[in-house]
Amino acid sequence: MAGSRLAAPTAAEAELLLLQRQALAEEEAAKAKRALLTRFLQEKLSREEQSSRWGLHRVLTLWRSAQRKAKDQELRQDIETLSQTFTRVMDCKDSAIEALVTELQEAEEQQNRALCSHLDLTDQLLHLQRCRLACLEQGFSAQVGALKAEFEAERKAMLQQQDWESRVLQDMALAMEQDHDRNEQEALLNFQSARDDIKNKCWQDQHYSKLQLVARLEGLWEQIQTARRSYSQATEKKKVEFEELKRKCERTSCEINAQAKKLEKLQVLAGRWVVLGVGSPSFPSLIFPWNHGIVEVGKGSESRKAQRGTGKEVTTGQAKQGPPKSLWGSA
Repeated sequence: MAGSRLAAPTAAEAELLLLQRQALAEEEAAKAKRALLTRFLQEKLSREEQSSRWGLHRVLTLWRSAQRKAKDQELRQDIETLSQTFTRVMDCKDSAIEALVTELQEAEEQQNRALCSHLDLTDQLLHLQRCRLACLEQGFSAQVGALKAEFEAERKAMLQQQDWESRVLQDMALAMEQDHDRNEQEALLNFQSARDDIKNKCWQDQHYSKLQLVARLEGLWEQIQTARRSYSQATEKKKVEFEELKRKCERTSCEINAQAKKLEKLQVLAGRWVVLGVGSPSFPSLIFPWNHGIVEVGKGSESRKAQRGTGKEVTTGQAKQGPPKSLWGSA
């Protein structure tokens, strides 16, 4: 029975393999047919495209040759019309040039006549200008002679005046030097006497101010000593109070550290209880009061199922809040 059961699946598997091979062969044959068909269609399409290109090229060449012939005829007609218009324009320009040449000849004749008359007038003006310049030169030379004589006379008078003024200034400079020396000696004597007086006065003022400063310094020193003594007396009580407060602060810090260590130990124990399973009957039942209710730990799985059924389970927000300070203080 076991051999027949094993043989049946092998035969079925063989049939399935045969069918799969036939399907693969059919698919390969279909793919080969499709490839041949696509290749044939591509070759046919390429031949048709090539023939259409050749036909289009022939049509374009014929169209271009027809256009060239039509354009050649049009250009020939345009050239004939342009040549006729050019000959007419050239005739008009030749006639205009001839008229201008005649006008130019007449204008040259008129220019020659005007030039001759202008040259005659310029010769006359030059003669008049030369006569006028001769008269002006004579008057200028006469004026220059008169100015030279007047300048020489003024020069002599100015030199005499300068000599007299220089002598007067020298005398004045000597007198001013003598007066300056006399004033300088008097000012030096006055300065020395005033300096001695100021020195004596300054020494007296310095001595008097020194005495006053000594007296003020002694008074200030006494005031500083009294203030120091009063400050030391006033701060003794505050120092004693500060020492007492410091000792109290140290005691409170020690208590806070001890409470923090106890809190850490309780948290570690609670974590261990949670890991080991608080529902076993061997653990004692502990009650942790929270902000809005009581969570009972160690009462067994039955109390937990009852709480889940009634919906009295503690929320995550209450679990995150720590126990009240009274519990840790009692612990």
